[in-house]
Amino acid sequence: SATEFCAGGAVTLTASSSDNNATYVWSNGETTSEISVSAAGNYSVIATSSNRCAAASNEVSVVVNDLPTVSIAADGSTSFCTGGSVVLTSSESNGNVWSNDATSASITVTASGDFSLEYTDENGCSATSNVISVSVSDSPIPTVSAGSDTEICEGDAVVLTASSSDSYAWYLNGETLNLSTQSIDASEEGNYTVVVTNADQCNG
Repeated sequence: SATEFCAGGAVTLTASSSDNNATYVWSNGETTSEISVSAAGNYSVIATSSNRCAAASNEVSVVVNDLPTVSIAADGSTSFCTGGSVVLTSSESNGNVWSNDATSASITVTASGDFSLEYTDENGCSATSNVISVSVSDSPIPTVSAGSDTEICEGDAVVLTASSSDSYAWYLNGETLNLSTQSIDASEEGNYTVVVTNADQCNG
């Protein structure tokens, strides 16, 4: 049977003789008792004893398997807000071991990190994929302050102030007020809410 290994590897072939003083000539021209082989081919050796008797060895077939290639791709943006996700998929359906130890063809990523995989083919040869960096930004958790009193007399107003963020959208009973300031004067009865957006374009 053939001796197989992956490209970049090597195998040592060793000749032996009952004559410790024998000399050797390999089929690739080398003249040592051991040779390191990194190329495919059929290898044999001729041993010549000290009394000049020669004998040919058996032939060893060496097979060098090509290294595979593998890549991973994202199905969408790799920068998103808390609660979002992105699916990373390997170009190979089997033989994958992801950097998070998953072994499926695809993984769903919800946290920041650098993701890659190692692929091993049917010959046992391996390749490492490209790296995809995922960045997950925290969504803001807004709060609203109304001061000390949320009950007012008709015609008066209470100032509602949202926690600091980059932009604001105010609503009364679920309907937009078309107000985008951090503070508003609330003069109508009802439930006021605010949606804030931070610098990473994450809403809260």
